[in-house]
Amino acid sequence: MKILVGSAISLAGLAIGPWYVSGVGGIVVGFWVIRRGWMSGGAAVALAWLAALIWNYSVAATEVGNLASTMGAFVGIPDWLFPVATIILGLVLGFASGAVGSSIAALRPK
Repeated sequence: MKILVGSAISLAGLAIGPWYVSGVGGIVVGFWVIRRGWMSGGAAVALAWLAALIWNYSVAATEVGNLASTMGAFVGIPDWLFPVATIILGLVLGFASGAVGSSIAALRPK
């Protein structure tokens, strides 16, 4: 349940701000789940990025496919690997933000 709340916060961050604002959901989840908060934060942010990617494909499949093709050619990766790399980037952002959240939670007095 906590991961879904963090995903909703991350998805809201993706909707209202730049991509790195989605890390706030990972920080919140990492704060709630102190042990292995990095893992929960990664799952929450990656799930939000996956939901945003699915939404974009459902709304504008041709445009997103063209973007993946262009960026894949620019970076030098196949077209199908660009969305996977996008999710991995969200996972890494979630790992880092979840670790920050669990570190903040460890500092609070008991």
